[in-house]
Amino acid sequence: MIISITGHRPNGLPKEYGYNLNNEAWTKLKEYIEATIEECYKYATPNEELTLVTGMALGVDTVFWEVAAKLRKSNKNIKIEAAVPFVGQEKKWIHESQKQYKQMLSESDKVTIVSEGGFATYKMMARNRYMVNKSDIVIAVICKETGGTAQCVKYAKEHNKVVIEINPQNIL
Repeated sequence: MIISITGHRPNGLPKEYGYNLNNEAWTKLKEYIEATIEECYKYATPNEELTLVTGMALGVDTVFWEVAAKLRKSNKNIKIEAAVPFVGQEKKWIHESQKQYKQMLSESDKVTIVSEGGFATYKMMARNRYMVNKSDIVIAVICKETGGTAQCVKYAKEHNKVVIEINPQNIL
């Protein structure tokens, strides 16, 4: 079973979230994501591998990776794939976020560089398509109908993927 995530960066979420991923709002979202993954995994065959795929952006992608790492500690059948849109994705982030990003990459079971070369907006969508195409289930943390997350959800639905939508406003 393969589950990927799409979701807004901190500036696209309600103000209660912000960039501190250890605050109460993010903690509640992490718990909700963890419960969602565990519920999905109940339907896997015994000992089936579960691959959790994140696009490695700030915010939702980062907390999904953290949840995946927590779950992996207690289940050897859980793997983490980092789907990186292009090398250098983190270059404009603050130092602490860059450091965390590099650690996450080094601790992922698989790192996939989706597009060669540096930054280009279309590479984010290419990364999203890559994740959706390989996934059985897409978890979407979404609270607006525009932007990359909304485009990813639309693409997933057009390709008949199971999409589990989480409205972050409802978790607060």
